[in-house]
Amino acid sequence: MVQLQVKGTKFPDTFIYEVSCRDHIGEETRKLTHLQNMRHKVRLQLYAMGELATTLKEKQRTSTDAAAVDVATLYAAAHDAIMAEYKDATLVIPADRFDQHWQHIKKLTIDAFSKDCTHADGDDAAVTKLWELHENPDIDEDYRLHVYHCRAIMDPQWRENEVFTDTTTTALWFCGKILDKTKTFGDHCNQNEKSKLTVKIALEKGPAPAGEPRMSYDDQRTMRNHVCERRETLKKLEDSELRDRVVKQSRGGVLLSAPGVGGGGSDSIRVQGLSKGFGSKVDETEVPVE
Repeated sequence: MVQLQVKGTKFPDTFIYEVSCRDHIGEETRKLTHLQNMRHKVRLQLYAMGELATTLKEKQRTSTDAAAVDVATLYAAAHDAIMAEYKDATLVIPADRFDQHWQHIKKLTIDAFSKDCTHADGDDAAVTKLWELHENPDIDEDYRLHVYHCRAIMDPQWRENEVFTDTTTTALWFCGKILDKTKTFGDHCNQNEKSKLTVKIALEKGPAPAGEPRMSYDDQRTMRNHVCERRETLKKLEDSELRDRVVKQSRGGVLLSAPGVGGGGSDSIRVQGLSKGFGSKVDETEVPVE
């Protein structure tokens, strides 16, 4: 089998997929695009699932119902197992593997939160109910966040703009060039079934994927938490403190105190970050004056 190491172009992602030399590139490209789409959707589900698992653990501490305890344990174990499989870049992933994960996470969430995630008219109606409930101004913010996570797991169209919606417009790129969809993989690896190719999925009529995204999911989440904490800090500041921060930022950290005002700043300017206006070597040769 030819081993493909598939790397993400929209989001950081790496997984292994196997094909034979006889497989047509066009058909496998569609399968790989769908697989990468589902990996991204399951990754979003796992974020929400982790938050809901924390909620279940808190209920588990105060519950005497053995069934509720079992649901919380099963939910957390499923989250950890799927997350470990997602992060393992050495596993060979079947084409429908993450479709199964998506359905499994959805079923576990329905079982754990049946009141919020079910509707008499089916799953589509349940998703509509979650959207309407999230916009309800009368619910408290903690419950609104809970509804948000349930919606992220239940809605098949969740953040659809972040994936390749049309799998016929993508191509496999290898070393900056498109693999011809009309050919087989054997045409590109001399019929060697032990070949290994590193490919990227990108638009067929777009530019070549120059490089991989540098920011991982965990880094994105850390940055988002930092931004939220900073926003909350700024909300608590007085107008005068905000003005001082703006002035300091606009001047690159240089803040001088006004004449006659003590303790408000510094009488000196920090110049450590400034570059020199001339080179480190100075020509000291004396030039005779005629």
